[in-house]
Amino acid sequence: MSPKSLELSCLPSELIVRIFSFLSVNDLITCCLVCKEWNYLGNEDSPWRDICRDRWAQKWNMRLELQHHADYRRCLSSLAIKEMKSILIRRNVDTRGFLERQEYTKAIVESEYYKKDPPNRSKWKASYFSTEHDSRRTCITKEELCSITWTFSFREHPMGPGLQATRANFHPDFTYTSEMFDRPLNWQFYGPDNLIQVEQYPPLSASRTPNWGWELTNPYVVFKSP
Repeated sequence: MSPKSLELSCLPSELIVRIFSFLSVNDLITCCLVCKEWNYLGNEDSPWRDICRDRWAQKWNMRLELQHHADYRRCLSSLAIKEMKSILIRRNVDTRGFLERQEYTKAIVESEYYKKDPPNRSKWKASYFSTEHDSRRTCITKEELCSITWTFSFREHPMGPGLQATRANFHPDFTYTSEMFDRPLNWQFYGPDNLIQVEQYPPLSASRTPNWGWELTNPYVVFKSP
């Protein structure tokens, strides 16, 4: 006697959502194309939060929180005030004096970071796709540049091998300090590509590392985020 087959449609919605949380992004998106019910369940926050947790676990400077650069216009009702406040603070929006929920939602809409991202019904899905987008960005902002204590090293040290990597910092007042120098140097953004130049030295170009960190390089030196 053959075992009875079980139709997925017979399962409770909560169990289907739980099953979806074990799928890859591509498989989950495929499931969302099956029918309206699966599309609805596949856009629940729970599976996308699990996907974000797994995807961001080994990435540089990534915490499991809603990202400030996502488009939340289609999921405003699912955002808690605490979440909106956290997002707005990271968007440099002053929330002091906000008393009503509608003040937070209005500020979220008006301060959208990425207008090009398609809005998603799930706040965690919105966070996932905007973060994938941002991880490919190579134009570093002044705020990001100055928030990192960089590890500096020569590609080939002129005095020969053996020099240890040193720490270096770019400061908001456009000064640069390093263990190699006994005085601050000046830095600036240089050219249309926003290269970074310290004094008269060759400009540095920014790129991303596999763990979504940053690297600044020219033909002679390398700066790496932790």
